[in-house]
Amino acid sequence: MNKAELIDALSAHFEGSKKEATKAVEAVIDTIVRTVVAGEKVAIAGFGNFDKVIR
Repeated sequence: MNKAELIDALSAHFEGSKKEATKAVEAVIDTIVRTVVAGEKVAIAGFGNFDKVIR
């Protein structure tokens, strides 16, 4: 599933507009990215773990 498919699924699940679903998905992604960039870990049970890795 890609971002566009996630937005479609979210808007269908909540019977809302794609615009609202897009805002929600973008807000979640932005929050995860800002938290990881700040050096903190993000753990969402049943979904995934995100943390900063230096390669």
